[in-house]
Amino acid sequence: MWSLETSKCQGPEQLAKFAIPALVIQSRADQGVFLSDAAKMFAAVGSKDKTIELIPGPIYLEDAPTTATARHRSSRSG
Repeated sequence: MWSLETSKCQGPEQLAKFAIPALVIQSRADQGVFLSDAAKMFAAVGSKDKTIELIPGPIYLEDAPTTATARHRSSRSG
């Protein structure tokens, strides 16, 4: 299972380079990527314009009409 603590990715270094708006979406009950991982990713993003959205359920596909992604998509299309 992937984790920031065991991965050899360069995530924090790359995320620090972000200068554009960023949105981190994390489900509260995800069994693979934990809230602490999402918080670390969010903290590493270099952009001053950044948001973290915590959504209910174990995966982002559950309860899709009420997720941040669905709200974001509908606000952009209207």
